Amino acid sequence: MNNLNDLSKDELIQEINISHYYRDEMRDTLEKIKHLFNISLDNMPDEWTENNDEDFGDYIYGSLREYKNNLQN
Repeated sequence: MNNLNDLSKDELIQEINISHYYRDEMRDTLEKIKHLFNISLDNMPDEWTENNDEDFGDYIYGSLREYKNNLQN
């Protein structure tokens, strides 16, 4: 990524749009993983929210790690 201070307004807008695109794609992938593994959000900690990308990603990761650990036992 370029130094943001050196970008024009149009280049900054393009960088923001690219960031939003990748965020949306990451979010879509997490949703697909959630559905593929039938992950329920019932056990998500109360202070976490599905709308928060970090919380959602961490919960999906933790669920998959738990799933893997159960397979190994």
